[in-house]
Amino acid sequence: MMLRKLALLTSNCLCKRSSKVSFIDTIFFNISNRSVQLDSVKFRYTKKDKKFYRFKKSEDTVKQIYDAFLILDFESTCMEGFGTLKEQEIIEFPCLWLDGKTLQVTSQFHQFVKPKLCEQLDPFCVTLTGINDDTLADQPHFETVLKDFLDWFEQQKTVNNAEKPVFVTSGDWDLKVMLPMQCQHSDIPVPTQMTKWINIKESFSISTGTYPYGLKHMLEILELPFEGRLHSGIDDCKNIANIVKKLAEGGLVLGAT
Repeated sequence: MMLRKLALLTSNCLCKRSSKVSFIDTIFFNISNRSVQLDSVKFRYTKKDKKFYRFKKSEDTVKQIYDAFLILDFESTCMEGFGTLKEQEIIEFPCLWLDGKTLQVTSQFHQFVKPKLCEQLDPFCVTLTGINDDTLADQPHFETVLKDFLDWFEQQKTVNNAEKPVFVTSGDWDLKVMLPMQCQHSDIPVPTQMTKWINIKESFSISTGTYPYGLKHMLEILELPFEGRLHSGIDDCKNIANIVKKLAEGGLVLGAT
């Protein structure tokens, strides 16, 4: 709600202007702990008058809080219609390692996952994701895939000397809903490394003043081409990575939601 109001203020240009401050305001950042924009869409929140203020861009090079962004986008079992499949399972587990300094993808994890509860994918799911039963027939179950992923994650941290990586998703569903659900099905704990993330939709709203309704909407506003197939997990990750890069190059300091 706070970010939606902030986006509204941005789009309607209702903020007071100031030319005296040219750095990230710690009061705003500590309260929101989210993304801060270092150009004409940057704000400060004050307890005294409870208003957001717009500041000028700092002339210094934008430095990200995190030294790596792990772009993640699960695909899961599904059926047509809201709430028709209560026990969803992850069937595609893709993740890109995006360097926080160079904003380049330096490594990729991608694995299809064989579900245990779903014996046959619904035709709607096949059409939506492009994944079919043959694709999943010889794939490992989630427990094995998660272990392999965490090994890859720790390896990348070592190789890249990354002390502060963070996950990035388009929305909160992947790590707030789907991962805990899958871990419950698999009777394993949610990895502590995957309990904090950046919702790129909220970061996008800070930067542009528009809260997006989807991945393609963000790409259109940023004038970026869509690559691949929508609802292909790995293709969605590549498009999210392009959005992160575009926002960061435009002066956005991405913070966890």
